[in-house]
Amino acid sequence: RPDIAQCAAAVQMLGAEGRSSGIGFTLIGQRASKINKDALSQCSTLIAMRTQGPQDRKALLEWVEAHGTTEQLDTMMRDLATLPTGTGFLWSPSALGIFERVAFRNRTTFDSSRTPKVGERRMTPQAFAAVDLDALRGEIAAAVESARSDDPKALRAEVARLRSALAEARVQPAPEPITVTVEVPIVPAHDRDALVTAATRIQEAALQAAQAAASISSVLGSAQATLAPHKALETSAEAVPAPASPAIIVELAEESRHAPEIAPDALRPPASPASTLKAGERRLLLALCRCGGRLAKRDAATLAAVNYRAGTLADYLRTLLRAHYVVHADDLLSVTPDGASVVGVAICNDPPATDEIIAQYAPRLKAGERRLLDCLIAAYPADRKKLMLAEEADVNYRSGTLADYLRTLRNLGLVETRDQRVRASDTLFIRQRSQKNPKR
Repeated sequence: RPDIAQCAAAVQMLGAEGRSSGIGFTLIGQRASKINKDALSQCSTLIAMRTQGPQDRKALLEWVEAHGTTEQLDTMMRDLATLPTGTGFLWSPSALGIFERVAFRNRTTFDSSRTPKVGERRMTPQAFAAVDLDALRGEIAAAVESARSDDPKALRAEVARLRSALAEARVQPAPEPITVTVEVPIVPAHDRDALVTAATRIQEAALQAAQAAASISSVLGSAQATLAPHKALETSAEAVPAPASPAIIVELAEESRHAPEIAPDALRPPASPASTLKAGERRLLLALCRCGGRLAKRDAATLAAVNYRAGTLADYLRTLLRAHYVVHADDLLSVTPDGASVVGVAICNDPPATDEIIAQYAPRLKAGERRLLDCLIAAYPADRKKLMLAEEADVNYRSGTLADYLRTLRNLGLVETRDQRVRASDTLFIRQRSQKNPKR
């Protein structure tokens, strides 16, 4: 029916967007399978009474699998069909942090919804409670006043009135300027003497600098005069020599045949000192040394706090490859003995902990990005739907902010995304993985 579909769409929108306005809702039904799935996915707390129908248990199972652990799932689904009347499971993983089996007390007042027992006569109330009309009038008046304050027509009228008052204020003549005489004291005698002394010292220093410059110029002139004969010899040496005779060519060939071979290492350029390394290049070498000397390029960039998708990583690797500090093959980076020596760290298997990795990114991450990352780290190795993750981290799901935050975390190698699900990167837990697989 169109009216039911329209109502369901309104409830679904209320569940998705109502929290930003302080509005929540409660879904109650005897058949969990009949509750709208989109609205059910917005719920953060579940109260499940005795449920025996397989389709209803399947609907509850889908909600539980997305929010709980395997032990909680086994406990609930094992006892759900045999719960006594008035007993149910209260499950609020994010809002209250509760998973308990609870016995709900019976009502002390008249319970019109109670199921009569066999042979019992159903009772109906004969008198209705009195209605406080004055209280209802007050609530209705408050609602009307609130609606009037948010009425666009009334707001436009108020804006027009304020604009008219502002225009009248601008028409009024400007006030006459007020002349204020401010007496500025002259420079005291002791300050004047100090300034004269400072000026004299500056003049003396300028004179000494001029004398030093003249002395340097004289030394340079002497050096050029001394080097002039050598330059003449170099110029004459550049002339083309006469062709050698065949006998001389044979003799030179024999000498070159017996010349000692030059080692390949002697042809390498000299290694650059550690002081010339940039901070990012040094962090890459340290990460490789601490992780057994070999890492995937993406893991190395994440551990070194270098953006994997930016051109900075390529520049760093180009410098390290030229200096023979690392070797790159099959998307794997390996540190060389020269690379370990230049940073002064021995190659070992001591990867950084998760907190140590995150500490490198703390100054660079925005508050929303840090909340998203904390939620994913707490849920690891499980992933999270983007909608659920946005609610947990208090980030607007429908704005572009969530996409920007996730793009930044993905480029830094801190998260992995697939369709509508997000998961913390395995690189953040490299220490735990190395402890489980020490031969890695």
